[in-house]
Amino acid sequence: MIEKALRDNSTYLAVDADDKDDDKTTPFVPALYDSMREIATALEQQREFNVQLLGRLETQERFNAQLIEHLSTQEDFNKRLLEQLEKQQEYIDDKMTKRDEELIRLVREQQETK
Repeated sequence: MIEKALRDNSTYLAVDADDKDDDKTTPFVPALYDSMREIATALEQQREFNVQLLGRLETQERFNAQLIEHLSTQEDFNKRLLEQLEKQQEYIDDKMTKRDEELIRLVREQQETK
């Protein structure tokens, strides 16, 4: 915007005190002022947006940290649960093997007595 204002009004940049106040020299300063005001407004809007974005980023970082902590807790729980299930399965397998062995022993005894 500044470059455009300078480019469009480049012939009016050098103004002598002797120059008459005609239409050639007057539009540059108001146009430059308006352009600068637009730039200042845009920069202020961008600053506000950046502040909002930074707040959202901080909120997201806190959420991510909580999520990672929860995930770690969940992984620990899953690991303990898997260990418990493996122990239960070992117990069941052991009891079934002992029961089967006892049943086979009793069946053999029965057959021997006949």
